[in-house]
Amino acid sequence: MFRRTGTFLQKEVSTANSYKTLKPVPKKGADFNNKKLDLLDYFGPISDKYNFKTLYGAPTIFNHEKSSHNSRGIIKALRKSPSGIYYNPAETSTFGLTFSEVIPKSFLADNDLNKKIYEQLPHNIENKLRDENDFKLAPTVYSKTEIFNLKHGIETDLSKISLTDKDIQDIVTKKEKHGLRRVAQEYKIPVSVVDYVAPIQQAKVAELAKTYAKIQKQWNNREEQGKIERTVRKEQVKHL
Repeated sequence: MFRRTGTFLQKEVSTANSYKTLKPVPKKGADFNNKKLDLLDYFGPISDKYNFKTLYGAPTIFNHEKSSHNSRGIIKALRKSPSGIYYNPAETSTFGLTFSEVIPKSFLADNDLNKKIYEQLPHNIENKLRDENDFKLAPTVYSKTEIFNLKHGIETDLSKISLTDKDIQDIVTKKEKHGLRRVAQEYKIPVSVVDYVAPIQQAKVAELAKTYAKIQKQWNNREEQGKIERTVRKEQVKHL
């Protein structure tokens, strides 16, 4: 009985508990032809580096070239193969099988033997090292606010920010004259703190509302409809 588990073929035999892993691409037979191969010709030696036994291509008891797609020969060869788990990725892929029967490693149980074998496979070891190197070499991406804070030495840890009553009064006064960013740069605090300490005045809010009302009167139907659609989209995004 055979059970397909990801990139492994497991032959379940109660008397055998040995597990071997295999790799693709058939080799030449003992007589240097690739037509009629014995079952043992498909198996390579166990690697000292990874402790994996390799399988070259899909074994078949028929002519390897003329009957490579004959399922009967492959099934009979699998029945005669040694018991255990065989690693047999696709010949065109270095990352394993790509068909629908592949089970992602994250879906396997913690005590599944296949999961431990996945970690030991050569391409997984190479990918892990490559990801670590990419993480070290990749540049850190900062937002526009983070770049501003780093450039001007602004403290982002709120627990380290201390403002006196006089500082708060000065911030409120200077914000009306110079704006948020200039005050934040002067006191070395985030823009959000300046906005919280010195909220916008109600008189300013009323003035902005009047200006906005004048602009709305000049809108045509398309501009008004566009404003409504943008508002609806913003509300929809909030619920995602």
